[in-house]
Amino acid sequence: MVRQEWWLPIGYARAVPPGTTVEDLVEEVRFMMSRYPTLRTTLRYDPDGGTRQVVAGSGEIEVEVVDAADDEDPVQVADRVRQWYWDGDYDLVHGWPVWIAIVRHRGVPSHLVTVMSHLVLDAFGGIVMLEEVASRPTGPSAMTPVEQVRWQSSPPGQRQNAAALRYWEKALRAAPSRRFPHRHEPRSPRHWEGRFRSPPRISRSGCSPHAPKWTLPRCCSPRSRSRWPGTPASTRSWSRWSSTTASGRAWPAR
Repeated sequence: MVRQEWWLPIGYARAVPPGTTVEDLVEEVRFMMSRYPTLRTTLRYDPDGGTRQVVAGSGEIEVEVVDAADDEDPVQVADRVRQWYWDGDYDLVHGWPVWIAIVRHRGVPSHLVTVMSHLVLDAFGGIVMLEEVASRPTGPSAMTPVEQVRWQSSPPGQRQNAAALRYWEKALRAAPSRRFPHRHEPRSPRHWEGRFRSPPRISRSGCSPHAPKWTLPRCCSPRSRSRWPGTPASTRSWSRWSSTTASGRAWPAR
């Protein structure tokens, strides 16, 4: 088995309204972490080889603050930060599955960059999240993962699962074993493969330590959120959050 080295990340670099402060955006992050349990879900590997998901009931997350130079376009800087996060290597055991940065231009926040693993949500879930971040609902959300696994483990949930397996077994057995007509003429090579190649959006060249601040070549920049090339270590904000809807209970990964 070969590791894919790609997390199918979902994310965006969103322009923020004029007058938005760093504190406003940190509060937005606090709302997200409190409302959506998947953002605070990590993995645990048991000694017997099993994998479990753990939902944290409280904690804190680092929000990086990236200062664009006065003569830089903050839109381009925000997109480079997003791409850097897309290329990152997530640690789903010790770290959260979401990376967040605030881009400032001339000392004023211009963009919020949020990128997360595809294990957290899909595109439609991202649309719902953006709508709720804007409206800030206070009522309960849909069924949480903890509630879902409790249902799946209950007798009614087990009966539903067994019925679903019977349905798909019947449907798959009814499908013909050969889906495509057999070709008798010889082909060389016998097996073919296709590859899609796209030019990188971030330069991978220029491995000199004197490379431009935002070149971010993979060969000379560590894949770590803790230090951005050229970003002062003091530009850090921390969002602490807690949730009464999460118990921190672990359940088997599906």
